[in-house]
Amino acid sequence: MTHIKGWNEIRESDRGLLWEHLVLDMLRVSSGNVYYWSDKGKSEIDFIVKGEGDEIHTIECKINPEKYSDKAIRKFRAYYPEGRNFCFSPQVKKPYKIKCGETEVMILSALDDNCLM
Repeated sequence: MTHIKGWNEIRESDRGLLWEHLVLDMLRVSSGNVYYWSDKGKSEIDFIVKGEGDEIHTIECKINPEKYSDKAIRKFRAYYPEGRNFCFSPQVKKPYKIKCGETEVMILSALDDNCLM
């Protein structure tokens, strides 16, 4: 990505975009089809992947997991209740879960093996 853009240095403001692209590449290899979701109110989820049966998993990418917001996940889960929710961050050394109302989100690094299993 940096080569294609002709960047010699990575600006702080570009880290999120680069992290999303890295996660997208990893998801394409492990999950095949990867989708994006947004609604008319401009809520969005970075990536959606199909699980087993009716499961649809959500993936958010955050450089800083402290900035995770469950607003879009809650809207998405109103339409698609089955599936797991993930937030990938390069700062996470050990995976952990957070609870946002009734929604559980696994916070982890995209480098964790079998993270969508």
